[in-house]
Amino acid sequence: STSNTSYSCICQSNYVGDQCERANPCLSSPCLNQGICQGYWNTTSAWFICLCVGPFTGIKCETSLLNPCGGLCMN
Repeated sequence: STSNTSYSCICQSNYVGDQCERANPCLSSPCLNQGICQGYWNTTSAWFICLCVGPFTGIKCETSLLNPCGGLCMN
């Protein structure tokens, strides 16, 4: 038999969704080179933005703006 029982999940921090199935995207530490992850999520999607520090840039702070040669590259 079926019942008319409904439920509501109370999610732990860093999880959202009807069944707490969506995790904070920063839990996997996606930012490199000491970048700071800011996670955003709602009931349908999750995304993150990395705040890069020092000479790093890129979606995940993966690119250094420093010259790897330590001087001027000639070719």
